[in-house]
Amino acid sequence: MLVEESIVGKLSVIEMSADDYQDVLRLVAGLGLASGAIYDALHARSAQKAAVDQILTYDVSHFARFRLAGIAVVTP
Repeated sequence: MLVEESIVGKLSVIEMSADDYQDVLRLVAGLGLASGAIYDALHARSAQKAAVDQILTYDVSHFARFRLAGIAVVTP
């Protein structure tokens, strides 16, 4: 219940198209990355689509490698 009360009401669903997934896979492959980097790249694409100004993460380097124009990657 605590998660639902404190987080769920603040979340938004960001729809991803087949083109989004293909672009992300091309990006990750082009950077020579694999595995968990795909998930990081999908989160980065979602942030771009949502037009947010920052991503909060303890793994700044995982997102900085995607060079997200206009989106700061910061540690909370």
